[in-house]
Amino acid sequence: MTKERLPLALGILGAGAIAAVVLHLLAGTTFPSPWPDEIDFMTPAAQLARHFTLSAPQLSAPHGMFWEPELMYFVWAPVLRFAPLAVESARWVSLALLIAAAGGFFAAGRRAGVPPIAGAAAAALFLVTPEAIAGANIARPETMVLAFVAWSAAATMHDRRVLALSLAAFACVSHSAGVPFALVLAVPNLLRRTDRPPTRRSEWAVAGVAAAFVVFQALHLLLNASVALDQLRFQAQVHSHVTHGNRGPYVEAAAVLTLSLLLLRRRLEWRALVLGALAVAGIAVLFIGWEMWYEIYAVDLAPLLVAYVAIVALRGAVTSTAVARVTAALVVVLFALFAVPATTTPGFEGMQLRRYPDEWHAFERRVTSELRHIDRMETSPTVVVLNDVSGLPWPLRTDRVGRHLRMVKETLVTRAQVTPQISLFTPGHRQPPHGRRLATITSPHHVFTAIFVDLR
Repeated sequence: MTKERLPLALGILGAGAIAAVVLHLLAGTTFPSPWPDEIDFMTPAAQLARHFTLSAPQLSAPHGMFWEPELMYFVWAPVLRFAPLAVESARWVSLALLIAAAGGFFAAGRRAGVPPIAGAAAAALFLVTPEAIAGANIARPETMVLAFVAWSAAATMHDRRVLALSLAAFACVSHSAGVPFALVLAVPNLLRRTDRPPTRRSEWAVAGVAAAFVVFQALHLLLNASVALDQLRFQAQVHSHVTHGNRGPYVEAAAVLTLSLLLLRRRLEWRALVLGALAVAGIAVLFIGWEMWYEIYAVDLAPLLVAYVAIVALRGAVTSTAVARVTAALVVVLFALFAVPATTTPGFEGMQLRRYPDEWHAFERRVTSELRHIDRMETSPTVVVLNDVSGLPWPLRTDRVGRHLRMVKETLVTRAQVTPQISLFTPGHRQPPHGRRLATITSPHHVFTAIFVDLR
């Protein structure tokens, strides 16, 4: 790999990053629209930023939220300390982490034998796939997992064992989806017997931080074992019943890929085999729990890594430099045709890029206006409960509206611990609670709806 080609490759990767930023701006609050998980994940991070605690009484979770590992709160907290308490703030972090992940996979692929221009082109295309656009535009931990896995893979390729294992541990404490990737990365780092470069002090420092956080996570779970087990048990039940697609094709893809790696194991260097195993791990995530957000691992990441392995394998089989370049370009084109059908077509839940871009904020303003109207009508403290599928920003920003209204939110794993007087209900797959309807608020194009119900 010539160093002369590296600046051009980095330019291609930079162009992909710029395209990802443009698409992020275009997506706004439309692809995806604000999601209930975002408020549930961001509120503990905001509590940590403002009050140095993970307690989230606004979510009826005074002991904290334990349905996923907690590293994401510590990553978002510094941003939320100074940025506006809005979903857009954490979404920018997700975008930055996705771009970092693309850089890490490019570095890993280059070390494994992927030509820099082909590797950069594939990584740039990865940044503009539909699932990547949505994943970079939601306050969830998927891109955090990808970033840690990518740079753990890059460290593995460079025989930086301590750093690789530390970053793999961070992936695990970002989200449970990081576990299959960490298991794959642990194998070459723990089992390969070879001379390795000396471990740097900075790598030991990263290892110390990773170990400290793992210990903190374990202690936090043990000290709140009863609450944590209840939440984790409920989360496991939800995952076992969530199906958004047919697993059959993914089983077949994983089987074919695994068989191909076994057949090619003597012709491929170990680094390419690790990339292929990571692709299998990306597909395996869908069998931990099937949610549409997890598709970024199987539908976008796995094809990127398969493209890298295919390029390495074909380069070894082709002797002509010109043919090898054409072959690498063809693989990148095939990856593009497979993984980037069209970034502006309908996506998750029928959401579309730039579909009514101000719809959500107009909806928020109308709901806020109605809350203030209700506050003027009340004469005593009143609890307003948001249902678990609500993506509205209370109580992330504030748990108070006006003089009388206190806002609390239920989640999938917590229920209101106070008796609410009013329900601010966002229709989903459930029916509104029984009571007298105070108002029904819709967004300008009737995309979003909120129903106020008096429960007294």
